Amino acid sequence: MRFQTSIFIVLGVAYSVIAVKASLPEQHNVWPLNPNLNSFSLLPRGLPTGTCNSQTPCENAACCGTNGLCGYSPSECGKGNCTSNCDAKAECGQYAAGGNQKCPLNVCCSEFGFVFAPGSSNGNIKRSPFTDTACVFTSFCGSTDDFCKKGCQQGFGGCGPPNRPSCGGGGSVSKRTIGYYESWSNTRKCQNVAPEDLNLNGFTHINFAFAFFDPSSFEIAPMDGKSASLYNRFTALKNVNRGLQTWISVGGWSFTDPGPTRTAFSDMSGSAGNRQKFINELMKFMDTYAFDGVDLDWEYPQADDRGGASGDRENYVALAKELRAAFGSKYGISMTLPTSYWYLQHFDLPGIQASVDWFNLMAYDCGSRLVPYTYFAHADISAQCMEFGMPIPSL
Repeated sequence: MRFQTSIFIVLGVAYSVIAVKASLPEQHNVWPLNPNLNSFSLLPRGLPTGTCNSQTPCENAACCGTNGLCGYSPSECGKGNCTSNCDAKAECGQYAAGGNQKCPLNVCCSEFGFVFAPGSSNGNIKRSPFTDTACVFTSFCGSTDDFCKKGCQQGFGGCGPPNRPSCGGGGSVSKRTIGYYESWSNTRKCQNVAPEDLNLNGFTHINFAFAFFDPSSFEIAPMDGKSASLYNRFTALKNVNRGLQTWISVGGWSFTDPGPTRTAFSDMSGSAGNRQKFINELMKFMDTYAFDGVDLDWEYPQADDRGGASGDRENYVALAKELRAAFGSKYGISMTLPTSYWYLQHFDLPGIQASVDWFNLMAYDCGSRLVPYTYFAHADISAQCMEFGMPIPSL
């Protein structure tokens, strides 16, 4: 298909050139009839990646130097050395804006700055979390050799390979097996699944997915008109499954879809008063229905494509700390983490870790027929990204 498309494009260009030439009257035909001249060399072409000129700014919005190179050093941005974007700042490293010099999650800050995603040709590409691979994306910060080996900027993140923790000693992963119950499966016309239908052999924890909360009062609310009737039936599963804990997952992907709840997490976590309202309502809800813990599923803090706000990173830390202070040891707290660095970078994992019992890495789509490789790569890379900045004893 790619070969056919390429041929079509090339033929289209050739046809256009021929058509223009044929449409000119004989006396106006001034094209040189040089058999050695390739007409395709006359077509306009973009500048090589990483270069610029006075008429063509850098594709990645970096400074365009009089040397024809894109960058952030005085050679490209300094007075008399720059032709456009002269106030641009790097994402990390010595030429970044003050306070933003270190890479998120302590991943590596590359030598020159921009490292282009595999197969891409410009730095303005905004990756989907489903195509981002190996933490290589159009940025300064990453975890592959392009970022972490030769020229990696020391002191602005990690450098070299991450220290991978070993699970061989029987860590916390072996102590729990967690499942999610999709409450909407009970409404399917075919093969619907009620809480009582679940085979819970071997599970230590089961999470009810999902509950929402009101974007104004922060009161816990069902995600649809039918799931509320399942709460008591769900937590009653503890009566027939010895040792089982039932948790409530709050949020989910659709909660931050465009609509009234899109910014609810940001609004709720944005002030101490709003956080306290949410915590009070959550505890009331958990007491009423006998839930043992809460799984926070914010998808995703500070992500501009998911309704995030600039203060989400710090506010999520505050929410986790205040939840733990209010819960004590009565209720458990877990937090779901994305498998894409694009979203994971806005989680302050060291700041959150002490307040939660464990993190749940969202690798439940690893078996997808659509993208089996991509998700396995994401799961590995997300763990790798986290290893740069912190140990993960409770993942």
